[in-house]
Amino acid sequence: MQKCKKYGFIILPTLLLTAYAITEWSNEPLDKAEDEIVVETNEVPKGGTKLAAKKPKGAKKKPKTDKHNHDVYQYDYDEELNSDGSLAGLPGEMMLEMMEEGVSIVSYEDQPIPQLFKDMTKKAVEEMEERGYASAEESEVREVNYALEPHLKHLMLSYEDAANQLVIEPVNLEDTPFKEGELIGARISGSYQDGKWTNISRFYKFDDLGVVKFFENDYVTSKGRVQKAKELINEEVNGVPAIYRVNVSKSGAALTLVSWATDSKDYKLYVEKNGAKDESVKQRLLELARSIPVE
Repeated sequence: MQKCKKYGFIILPTLLLTAYAITEWSNEPLDKAEDEIVVETNEVPKGGTKLAAKKPKGAKKKPKTDKHNHDVYQYDYDEELNSDGSLAGLPGEMMLEMMEEGVSIVSYEDQPIPQLFKDMTKKAVEEMEERGYASAEESEVREVNYALEPHLKHLMLSYEDAANQLVIEPVNLEDTPFKEGELIGARISGSYQDGKWTNISRFYKFDDLGVVKFFENDYVTSKGRVQKAKELINEEVNGVPAIYRVNVSKSGAALTLVSWATDSKDYKLYVEKNGAKDESVKQRLLELARSIPVE
């Protein structure tokens, strides 16, 4: 192994591109979370980039915009490299071979990920058990409000426009408690398939919760697989094992999320409130999650 300066690229709001992503503290891949792996092997359009590694604390973020109107962030950091210059860890194709098709739940110790990520997951598991929330950086608890910032306004679409650009029709939320909220808009992301995308994020404003982000990932179209850490499974959504997670920064800002996956899609709900401090936040978020039709 050698230490070498390496650049990792993340296209926002793209959640999953071609390499492996470890997510849950927030939704951006290899940026904020350690309890789920999603591996996909499809191509991305010109201007897209492959994810390589997690951004460590203190990495410099340099924003720019790509030709597909996505905000692109370049992280400059030191990372372990193999002798051939590739990122230490298993190639996506090999990881696919080591994972079951669809959704699997295994110990984080048995996941095909670098030790760095295993150590981070271990820390999160211990903190959740001890105090009901995990430590997070300030940027890691701004998952929802960041997407609504003025400089990203051009990425927000009407739900209809976003849905028309997806390979698979999104889950229908019309006859659910989501109708109690105001649908602010939607953003598309994920993998590019014949001119259409695989993921959608919808933003709803509720009187009690504020803005809630609902993320839906069509990982099957991308020929992907999902693997979750069993140590973090602590809830269920319509009979499916789920992860309930609270992340809190030093300032006290918080992000609460619920994550689960079916044989067809991977789902996440986010709200910038402290579910460890306010039990009603947890119950309301789980209520919304369980109201989503099973596909």
